This record gives sequence, structure tokens and C-alpha cells, in this order.
Amino acid sequence: MQEQHPQEHTAPESSRQDGRHDRLAARQTGRQTGKQTGSPSGRKASGSSAAASFDQSTWAAPKKSLGQHFLRNPDICQRIADLALPESSDQILEIGPGPGALTKVLERMPHARLLLLEKDSHWARVRSEEGGSRTEVRCMDALQFPWEDLAGSWKVVGNLPYNVASPLIWDIASRCSALARAVFMVQKEVGQRLAARPGTRDYGALSVWVQAHLVPRLDFVVKPGAFVPPPKVDSAVLSFVPKPHAERPVEAHRLARVLRICFQQRRKQLGGILRKSGETALLARLEALGLPLTARPEELSVTDFLNLSETSPAASSRK
Repeated sequence: MQEQHPQEHTAPESSRQDGRHDRLAARQTGRQTGKQTGSPSGRKASGSSAAASFDQSTWAAPKKSLGQHFLRNPDICQRIADLALPESSDQILEIGPGPGALTKVLERMPHARLLLLEKDSHWARVRSEEGGSRTEVRCMDALQFPWEDLAGSWKVVGNLPYNVASPLIWDIASRCSALARAVFMVQKEVGQRLAARPGTRDYGALSVWVQAHLVPRLDFVVKPGAFVPPPKVDSAVLSFVPKPHAERPVEAHRLARVLRICFQQRRKQLGGILRKSGETALLARLEALGLPLTARPEELSVTDFLNLSETSPAASSRK
């Protein structure tokens, strides 16, 4: 997603009331409808169809099985694209473009190449047919994408399905060595975990892992009305910048293992967790590092976890 305070983007009260009317209408008609929020006028989208904001000649209803909530607010699309800091030489990868609200903004902005990963075959075909000369579409699951194979420098953006956002960001953080910058929209709760600081309730294994590789920033919050269909929770947009290679995990597999052991019982003291798990080597290293046995996992910093997990000479130089 920095101990920074997120800048919340909130819909006006009238828009929230419109959202309640929309949901009521959806129950009455059997269709999910969306509201037009975030626009200066506050006007609703014309028509009762959820597709009113999109090209109805290519419209396909969102698939619940894929966790599809299509972003349709043009102002938010522009804000996301701006956070990617696009330049004319950039290679940009978008995850899950769907009807293309964000894609079309990216295509108008400076870039050299735009690669789209879309699991839904319908939207992959539409994006391929409508894409510009610098746009390439691959119909595939982003969780199966070979992030290690990206060459050069890439910026990765996307409105990520809630059900895959955490494992996807986990993979990109550790496997995409070509990453120059990332901007993701995720469930607000996940965004808070990604950007959480030690000692807070949101701080956990995902926080440590991502922050061991990237520097996250929670940029703004998005209300449900910006999507078709509206989700039941708020979303958050975060930007990420890779940490210098010298500051990243030397033995990432060991870090993953330590995080799994420690955060399975996050409310217990580390000394007890490691003794119960039979992790005598980790227990000895905890003591050697001068970390208190009475500390709980959420109290250790990212650097503490790196030092605890690594046995290479580089680990001892971390401060």
C-alpha cells in the first residue's frame, strides 16, 4: 500500500444516498446497478443497466467467480494512471483491464509498450480488438504469469480482484526484479495491512514481506460507487517503489518460513512460539540479536525479521 496518513477520497452524502437507492432498485429488478460517483456534477449514469457507463456493444456482466468489480470512475482512473508516473520510454503492465476504463487512460498517456493480463476470455478479446498499436493482450491468470521473465524496466498497475490481491502482490514483490514502480487498487483492509507499521494491529506477515522488498504508500481511498457492481467495502490505491537490492532479503525463502512460524500465533510471545515450534536455532538467534523473548511478532521491525531469518554475512550488517 510508510507511516503516512492516507488521503481519503470520499463520495458526497448525496452520492451515498444514491448508492442506497441503487441497491434497492437492484433487488427489485434482479439486476445490479451502479451509480456515477466522483464526478463534479454528481449526476447518475443514464439508464438502469449496470453497463450504462461502458460500451454496451461489448458489455458482459461481471463474473462473481473472478471477483470482478469494474472500475468506471474516470477521475479515479486518471489518478491511478498519474501515480504510475508514465514516461514515453515506459513499459507498462496492467492486470485485469476488463472493460478498459483504466486501459484507455493509460493508452493516452506516454508509454512505449502496454501489456495487458486478462483472465476473462471475453474481455481479453475486446481489449485485443480495441487496443492500440503499442498494446499487447495476454489471456491468462496473473497468478500464473512468469514475473521473473520480464526484461528491462516495468511499471505494473491494476485494479486487483480482492480474492487474489494479497498472493499476487506477494509474488510481484519478490519475483519481479524488473519492477520500477507499481500502483494497485485493493480492498482497503488489505491496503492498510500492506502499509502497516510495527506495533499496529494491521501489521503482519504480508506487511513484513512486502516491505522487505518494496516501499509502499497508501495514496487514497475509493468508495464502492466507483465500481460496477459496487463492492461491499471501501478500496484503497497504493503505490510501491522497489527497495535497493542491498536492502532486500538475501535468503527470501528463510524469511517466508520465519514469518509463517511467528505470525501463526501473533499474540503470543516470540520465545514461547519458537520453543513450542522446536525452533531452537531461531530462538538462539533471537537472543544473539538482543531481541526480547517476551516480544510479540507484531513488535519486530522489518529489519528485525530480516536479521532473524538470514544467516548470510550480509544479514549481520543490517541496522
